[in-house]
Amino acid sequence: MNKYKRYSYKHHKAHIEDVGMFVNPPEYKEKPVDILTFLKYDRYLGRATSNLRAIYPGWISPIAEIFRDDSKPLVVLTGGLSTGKTQIVYGCCIPYILYRISMLKDPWQYFKKTPSGKMDVVFFNLAGTLSESRGFNYMQNSLQSSPWFKKCGRMIGESDPCFELDLFSWSLVSPHARRSSSIGGNIVAGVMDEVDSPNESDGHRRRVLQAYEGAMQRFESQIAKDGVSLGRLFLVTSKQKEMSFLDVFIDRMKHLEKVRIFDKAQWDIFPNKNYSGETFPVMVGDIDTQSKMIEPEEKDKYIKEGMRVIDVPVEYKHDFKWDLVVALRDLAGITVRDPRRYKFISAERFIRACMDDAKQDPMSMESMPIGLQDEEGLINFIDLSKIRIDVRTPRAIHVDIAFSQDALGFACSTIAGWKDVDVEMPDGTYSKQQMPVVETDFCFRLVAQEGDWIPLHKVRKFILDLKARGLNIKRTTFDLRLASEDTMQILNKAGIETDYLSVDEDTKPYMEFKKLIFEERWICHMHQYLMFEVAALEFDEDKNKIDHSDKSKNIQIMKDGSLRDITMTGGKYISDAVVGSIVSIMSIAKHPIIAEQYTNILKALNQSPTKQSPRPQGFKDDWFMSKGSKKNLGDQDVKVDRLNAPSSNVEKMKKALDQLNRRKRPGGGIF
Repeated sequence: MNKYKRYSYKHHKAHIEDVGMFVNPPEYKEKPVDILTFLKYDRYLGRATSNLRAIYPGWISPIAEIFRDDSKPLVVLTGGLSTGKTQIVYGCCIPYILYRISMLKDPWQYFKKTPSGKMDVVFFNLAGTLSESRGFNYMQNSLQSSPWFKKCGRMIGESDPCFELDLFSWSLVSPHARRSSSIGGNIVAGVMDEVDSPNESDGHRRRVLQAYEGAMQRFESQIAKDGVSLGRLFLVTSKQKEMSFLDVFIDRMKHLEKVRIFDKAQWDIFPNKNYSGETFPVMVGDIDTQSKMIEPEEKDKYIKEGMRVIDVPVEYKHDFKWDLVVALRDLAGITVRDPRRYKFISAERFIRACMDDAKQDPMSMESMPIGLQDEEGLINFIDLSKIRIDVRTPRAIHVDIAFSQDALGFACSTIAGWKDVDVEMPDGTYSKQQMPVVETDFCFRLVAQEGDWIPLHKVRKFILDLKARGLNIKRTTFDLRLASEDTMQILNKAGIETDYLSVDEDTKPYMEFKKLIFEERWICHMHQYLMFEVAALEFDEDKNKIDHSDKSKNIQIMKDGSLRDITMTGGKYISDAVVGSIVSIMSIAKHPIIAEQYTNILKALNQSPTKQSPRPQGFKDDWFMSKGSKKNLGDQDVKVDRLNAPSSNVEKMKKALDQLNRRKRPGGGIF
């Protein structure tokens, strides 16, 4: 039985005997329909909601509860991301408030106000204008789609058209607005949304919050007499970083009887059909205990210890493995109370799974002390015969430069193959796509000898020596532009593409690396320093930066079975080099063509000589290709089993094969 049972319109229809169970029932011109009828039928808002079908099932019950009675006019919607909170408030709840107030015989008398202008609907956010507010546009679209509202409203304005109602005015309160509206005492509805953004300054956010708090006080004293009102004030937010300013504000409101709070995870809102009903447990940590995925048999133990344990649909398991802290916040809607710096890779086993014990390290040393006076070249420390992927396959090298105190990181990576991966599309569905598998051939770090400097010219010489020994180095990148300018010029002259690349300027390179690890698309030999560095990486959410801990501690199993403790001073020199080489090689990777299809084309070509184009003497498999075509494929002597061609060539081959079948061979080459 599926435990994620949803309430339907029929369930709630039975519970709604009246629109509002008022202490002093208002006098209506015509009794309003209940909220779900209002949202279901075309006469009202049915066109905007596709007769309720466009509303996530998990919101049906909360929507009905918001308007079950009018004794709780303050409403908070929070929780996971992308659950439709904004659409529900602006597109459903605000229009219903306007509808009910419009149905009153005397709206001003109901609120005990002297008729004066219009009643205010206020939007508290950080937009520059109302038209820039997503929520306001949701409301506008809903009103314009409703035959009922069209009878009592109209479009005004030419350059920036807006739907207006005779009884209500729209007001924006924002520090970015050229003309931020003054707030009077006629607020019958308001929404604070799109405020708790990490990209905004605390000053701007607090100004909006102060304005909202002021509006709450006026609303409670003038509009919500005796705590009852047809109006509503909404606060809409998704969980942000630990105890954001809105989290604190909501915590202060929780004890108030006049407040309704809906805190929903994604799986509380989305349809049943999205889930199988199978779950896995997650222990939610606190300031002293880190959150983690646990085994089902551990649930009772943690619950007895006073910890919170949630059951998460198995469909989210990958997300929680990928980043537990972010998944708790964005999917479960749980305010993260873990330390602000947390492990970038949640468990070492994911890193270990990518390290192939059968792969040998070509370097004789993982970390090498070196100085300006050393005469031995770095090429003497590598055994190229231990490199598994054909040396003719394109490579990318990244150098994380250092001079004296730090270590220099060096890594070389290549494309080892392609793997079918489920890729999430913009509409939420998944599609299988071929993604590259990257193998790091070798990596190491150079440490300056005491009182000496790391000789950068030896690093440059090493790259040139590798190319001279047959390693196909297509691209080399450096993290310091000025320190590598002369090296880049020399390598460019030698036919190696060079560029500047920093993996510290944003988190994208490391996020790509993390994706490769979790999808097992990265291969490397066991490298103790690299293992330590990657395992010790931390994500500092406040700085939005991937960093390293001050010290990394671990236990190494020796060949004789004994153990020894290892403490390594913090750093990510090799990991920066590895990530840079991975990003670099993936940027020039060419999608493979279908080998079987290409083989068939070769056979057809070789079997189809014509009088005009006889088969040359001593022909090769690629006799029909022009020199330019061969060069584009990356090899002068193209072989059936060794191709790195763009996928667009597949279509060209199909056309060529079709022409051959019709005895209309194209002149020159087929590409």
